[in-house]
Amino acid sequence: AILYPVPQHAIAKYGESWTNPDNFVCNGPFQPKDWTLNKQSPGMNFSTNPTYHGRFSGNVNQAEVYFYGEYSEVSSVEMRKMRLQDFEHGRLDHLSLQGLDPAELRRARLLHQGNLVSLPLLSVGVLYFDTRHPPFNDVRIRRAFALATDRSTLANKALDGMHYPAGGGFIPPGMPGHVPNIALPFDPAQARHLLAEAGYIDGKTLPRLSFIAPFWAEWGKRQEAMLSRDWRSILKAEVTFDWLTYPETQTRLENDIVHMRVAGWTADYPDPDNFLNTAVPRHEDGWHNARYEQIIAAARRQSNQEQRLQLYREAEVILVDEVPILPLYYRRELVLAQPWLKNSPWDLLNGQLIWQDAIIEPH
Repeated sequence: AILYPVPQHAIAKYGESWTNPDNFVCNGPFQPKDWTLNKQSPGMNFSTNPTYHGRFSGNVNQAEVYFYGEYSEVSSVEMRKMRLQDFEHGRLDHLSLQGLDPAELRRARLLHQGNLVSLPLLSVGVLYFDTRHPPFNDVRIRRAFALATDRSTLANKALDGMHYPAGGGFIPPGMPGHVPNIALPFDPAQARHLLAEAGYIDGKTLPRLSFIAPFWAEWGKRQEAMLSRDWRSILKAEVTFDWLTYPETQTRLENDIVHMRVAGWTADYPDPDNFLNTAVPRHEDGWHNARYEQIIAAARRQSNQEQRLQLYREAEVILVDEVPILPLYYRRELVLAQPWLKNSPWDLLNGQLIWQDAIIEPH
């Protein structure tokens, strides 16, 4: 589990109100001054923490952060459009484009190319196979579906180039242990061959397959169209797609056989173990490989970093060969930054600006 310290003395004294700005105990470079929820423009204001003694190379002494979605009386889509207008009028120093609908995203990228910053995140969109039940208990079928999935088109067309096609292993670029260029290629002929070898010639007798994923509105529908096209045309597979909320997803997984599901994994901490040990579903999806388990256990005991990474690379090769999961795309954050925002490093774990090192020039 990933844990964060909380001030027990503040919780004991203030109860649920310990997070109010007046009661909040902060050990970071900034501390909350006030916040506004359930309004037209929800957000939080921060000021520098006078008791912070860490490195602080920037000139930002206060920051305003605005929220979307459930915190606002305005719809998430409309709020993002409003924030884009705020940026265009110079009222925001930087703005994440995450969550814009495809048309708005294309417009923003076209009009603000000079302000656009692309940030690779330590995050992957992943297709999980249920290896406990037919047909994906057969590695040939899993490989066939991987070979019949055009990840380049998925990332560049269905997702409008928002993310990168996953051409390597499960560990994303930018993290120690990433192995590039080992992914199974897009190879329809080999996919059909493996399907036939497993006894499903031209997809005959292949059961109708279930697929679930988080609700992504238009993004989801475009992914569905592309994946459905590939799998139907290459493998003659019929797939039922359901785009669900998180609670609905959990209910389906607990009560039904779900052949495939898409989810994301973002690093809790920047180490291969967080992906290859924590995020590979050896239990809930039924996959087990004794050699993989031995390698992961050995890597966790190894103190030499170079040897650790070599072991994790060996584990990645097994994942690609066995295909219990199929990395689809490596996520990135697209951000608009004003020209007066200088020396602005970013935290790749969550795609956030590191405020204490940011410099805002006079403008």
